[in-house]
Amino acid sequence: MASVTISLDKPLIDHSGEIRTLSIREPKAAEFFEYGEPFSHARNPDGTIYSIEIDGVLKKYIAACVENADELVLMQLCLADAMAVKDAVLGFFTAARLKNSAKSVMS
Repeated sequence: MASVTISLDKPLIDHSGEIRTLSIREPKAAEFFEYGEPFSHARNPDGTIYSIEIDGVLKKYIAACVENADELVLMQLCLADAMAVKDAVLGFFTAARLKNSAKSVMS
């Protein structure tokens, strides 16, 4: 299973000490089927498609997939680090979607 490590700009503090990096694992199927997609898609009047993030779903994935800090500790993240965590989680979905698209083209 894929994972990402993020070096924090501002370390976090929890009961065991200072946290300088966060380990984020790829979501599992059980989480995907329970939480659903972390974004939906909409179409502009010109026909182009854009994504809309679903904050509540994304928050569930972050709480589930960050392996070395609990949700209360994560609420202390500075904005840049919070955005890096969000981007990492969304990146798993983007990579899986691209992989599946490439498979369907080859079939």
